[in-house]
Parts: sequence; C-alpha cells; structure tokens
Amino acid sequence: MSAPDQISLRFNNRVEKGLSRLRLVDAAGAVQSLPLAATDHGVDRLTAALPPLRPGPYRVEWQVLSADGHVVSGRFAFTVAP
Repeated sequence: MSAPDQISLRFNNRVEKGLSRLRLVDAAGAVQSLPLAATDHGVDRLTAALPPLRPGPYRVEWQVLSADGHVVSGRFAFTVAP
C-alpha cells in the first residue's frame, strides 16, 4: 500500500471554498498549505492533492466558513507506514 495522493473532507453543510483552507503538518512541524482542487464537484467538500509523503506521522488542519457564516476548524492525524 502506498501513501495517499489526495485528501478529501466532506462536511454536513455547504462550505465557502474561497474562504476555507487545508494544511499539512509533518513530524518536524513544517507546515504546508494545500491548494484546494478547482474541480471538486461537491459544495460540501474540500479536496487537495498531497505531495509525495515519506513514512512518518502527519497532521491535517482544516478551517472552513460554513454557509451559515460560522468558522469551523479541526485537525486529524495519520501515519504513513514504512
């Protein structure tokens, strides 16, 4: 199995993609902004290509502006196995 080449987050409400963001943080704490895919068809999704990932732990941080005007953020971690 290989590392994922993209990430897709689905929300339970419509999100304003122009005011939303995804970031990838590696084990050393280096932060990389992930450009959102322009071809994402869902109004409730954020999709971004991931760079080639080496084995190790990563954290995805997201922030969205929901259709009702609330800013919502969160994070989750994953590990790429050797």
